[in-house]
Amino acid sequence: MRNKALVLLIIAMLVFPAMNNKSIAVHSDKEKIKVVSTLELYASIAEYIGDGFIDADYILPEGADPHDYSLAPGDIDKIQSADLLVLADSKFFTLEKNMLNHYSGATVDIDDYKKYNLTIMSLTGFGKNYHGYWIYPDNALAIAKAIHDKLVLLDPVHRDVYDSNLETFADKIYSLKSLLYKTSLDNNLYGRGAIIAVPGAAYLALAFGLEIKASLLKGPGSFVNSSELDQIYRETHEGLIKLILCPESLRDGKPGEISRQLSRDTGLPVIYVRIFSMYGLRDYFALMTYNAGALSNANNIGASSGENDLFIWYLISVSILFLIVIVESVVIFLYKRRAEAVWLE
Repeated sequence: MRNKALVLLIIAMLVFPAMNNKSIAVHSDKEKIKVVSTLELYASIAEYIGDGFIDADYILPEGADPHDYSLAPGDIDKIQSADLLVLADSKFFTLEKNMLNHYSGATVDIDDYKKYNLTIMSLTGFGKNYHGYWIYPDNALAIAKAIHDKLVLLDPVHRDVYDSNLETFADKIYSLKSLLYKTSLDNNLYGRGAIIAVPGAAYLALAFGLEIKASLLKGPGSFVNSSELDQIYRETHEGLIKLILCPESLRDGKPGEISRQLSRDTGLPVIYVRIFSMYGLRDYFALMTYNAGALSNANNIGASSGENDLFIWYLISVSILFLIVIVESVVIFLYKRRAEAVWLE
C-alpha cells in the first residue's frame, strides 16, 4: 500500500507541475540565448529558468569523471559559440579551467552561487567538500537564482518570464524539501547514520537529514582504513548506521565494489543514487524524486536483493517519465491549437 501511495505521489509531483508550472514559449534558434554548462543538471536548471528563450547544452558525457575528462573538438565548438557558460567551480575542476581557456564571454560560477547562501560542507578527514554540492535543494535554488540574474542581464526584454520561472522553481524546491523530509521520516531514516561511498554523496545525505558516519573514498585512490572499518562494523551492530549511499555512475567502479563488500559484511543496504548524471530524467526535480524513491525502499533492500529491487524502481520511474512525455506533448499540442485559433480570429 505504501509503495502505491509513493508512486501516486511521484506522479502528482512530476506530471501535474509539467502541465501548469510555466508558460510554453517557442522561439527560433536564432533568437535564443545559447547556454553551455559543464554538467547536465546545470543545463536542466538553466532550461527551466530560460523556458523557450534559451538553448541549453552541456559538456560532460553521462558517467564521465570531470577530473579526467578532456575536451573534444566538438566541445570547444560548443563553448566558443555560447552566450553564457554555466560552471560548477572553475577554481576546483580542471575541466572548467580548460573550458575558460577557449571562452571570453559571460559566465556564472560558484562565486555567483555563494551570493545566494550556497552551502559547502566540511567532511572529517577531507575538508571542504565541493563534490556534488549542486544536489542539495537550497544549493540548486542558489544556482537557479544566479542563472536567472545572468539571463536578465543578457535578455532584459524577457525578465518577466525569467522572474516567473524562478518563482515557480523556488516553490517547487520548498515542496521537494517537504517530500524529502517526509520520505526520511516515514522510513525511519531521519537523523540516522549513513555511509557514503564518495564525498559527492554527502549533500544527498544532508538533504534527507542523514548523519554521515564515514566516506569510503577519502581522496584520489585513498579509501577507509581498517580502524575506520572496525568503527563502521561496531556502529552498524549498534543500529546507528542504516544504509550506504553510492552514486549510480560509480556502481561498477572501486567505490561501488567496496560498497557491495561492506554490504555483504554488515547487511547494510546499498542505495544507488543519482548525483553526477541524470540518465534521461527530465530535470532536477525528477532526479531528486527518483532518489527519494530509492531511499524509500531502503528498509526492503537486503545485501543480495538490492540491485533487483532498485531495478524495479527504475522501471517504475521510466514508466512515469513516459507518462510525462505524453502529457506534455498533449499540452503543447492543445496550446498550439489555441494559439492558432486566436491568430486566425
